Amino acid sequence: MLDIQNDLLSKKGKNYVLIRIQYKKEQIITMVNIYDKANEFERALRESDEYKASLATAEGLYADKEANTLYTEFVSKQKRFNGICSSW
Repeated sequence: MLDIQNDLLSKKGKNYVLIRIQYKKEQIITMVNIYDKANEFERALRESDEYKASLATAEGLYADKEANTLYTEFVSKQKRFNGICSSW
């Protein structure tokens, strides 16, 4: 059986997650700085092909005036629709 536990710790003003992994009779304990891991994750996202493709698509959308107008109208109607639905 695999058992994973997370505990939030504060050490010297920094936040850490203490991760305990228990598998059969072995136990692994590691401490991870939350902010370091968040920054590492952010860098990995920015370097991903999917993020770069998303940026290129957004730039193309904003460069095309007609597409940008249609997109802006769509988002406006979607927000209005969501507001109507949430008030029920």
